[in-house]
Formats: sequence, C-alpha cells, structure tokens
Amino acid sequence: MGDVKSLSELLAEPPRRGDWGPWLLDEEHAVLYLPNDEYWIELPRSCTTAAAVLDWIFQLVGKTWVDDRTLVGLIRALDDVLHPQATLCSMGVASSLRPDEIRRQAAEVAKWLPYAPEAG
Repeated sequence: MGDVKSLSELLAEPPRRGDWGPWLLDEEHAVLYLPNDEYWIELPRSCTTAAAVLDWIFQLVGKTWVDDRTLVGLIRALDDVLHPQATLCSMGVASSLRPDEIRRQAAEVAKWLPYAPEAG
C-alpha cells in the first residue's frame, strides 16, 4: 500500500499540466468527460461561476464510484481550463466567465494536452 496516496497527498503534489487522471477534454464542445460516457461536464453551460464549479466538485465527492484520482483529476482539469482562482474568485471576489471565454480557453488548453482530444 506504499504507492496509494491520500487525497491530501495528491492535492499537495505540484500540479502537472494536463495530468487529469481519467478526465478528457472534448475541445469542440468544451466538455470534460470520463471515457465510456460515465460522466461529462459542459463547461460553457455549467461552470461560469465559482459556485457552479464548486457544485460540480462536490457532486462528484458524493458519488460512490469516484476515487481520489478521479476527483483530483477533475480539480486539475478545471484549474487548467478555467483558471478559477484568477477568473472566478480572485482575492475572494466572485466573478463569472462567459461561455465564449470558456470555449476559447478550452481550445488553448487542447493545444498542449498530452493526448489528442476526441470529439464527443
């Protein structure tokens, strides 16, 4: 069990750009999804505020099938695509992103992903 890490250990690791665990990005639709259509998040429709992003995180926490790798992967994917600390809640001040901004950011991220994005 030496290679099994706790959620706090995983979150404490330095961020690895594009290391999203099982999460993939559909660049065309700006959707984060799990393979085999287990779960998907339409970022431009449902992640325009910090509250909405937090809601997605805690929705997954409540799922019995979500492990730490899946949860940390989602947090890293949301950070890479949305930059929420800078765009949604900088200095504790709530703000929002427009759907077109999210689509543009997703297209930029897709350029450096370590895999070829798939169309959903």
